[in-house]
Amino acid sequence: MAHSVGAQPLGGDIVEVPNSSGCRYDGRWPGSMWAGAQDVKSIPLTDYYGNKTTGYIPVGAYRNGGIDPSDPLSVSAAAFNAADDAGLRIRKGVPAGGGLPGIPDVTVFTLGLGTAGIPGADTLLLRISNATASSSYDSLQATGLYTIAPTKDDLTDAFNKIASEIVRLAQ
Repeated sequence: MAHSVGAQPLGGDIVEVPNSSGCRYDGRWPGSMWAGAQDVKSIPLTDYYGNKTTGYIPVGAYRNGGIDPSDPLSVSAAAFNAADDAGLRIRKGVPAGGGLPGIPDVTVFTLGLGTAGIPGADTLLLRISNATASSSYDSLQATGLYTIAPTKDDLTDAFNKIASEIVRLAQ
């Protein structure tokens, strides 16, 4: 049986916030990223889709009942934690917030494009896919695949690895 979860949120989706005039994030990105942190009260401990922003990587700074948006390491940790929790929830088939249903027994494939300079990125992508090399590998969940493409020139090989695994699983 085929499952459909509808349109997924994209990184480019824009959510308009009421009373956001004067926000320092607009127009000067990325230079305003940390300068505008005072415009945000705090990063919530759970995102809109129900993913925890704490847990996997320790968050160093809290403010106003959430994560301090002026602390770059805490913001990075919150992003990694939300992605890690999303991967776990997807693999477990947990329904997401925003009305998105869960799909049990999902196999997750991750691809690291140019991740060499991003500390912890490869480890995170291994965790999200539940690859056997992951420190959090769970044999009770579908085993996924993480493949690396150091540059855009390596993408064809990376996609071929993923396609080969999909064909293997489909047989």
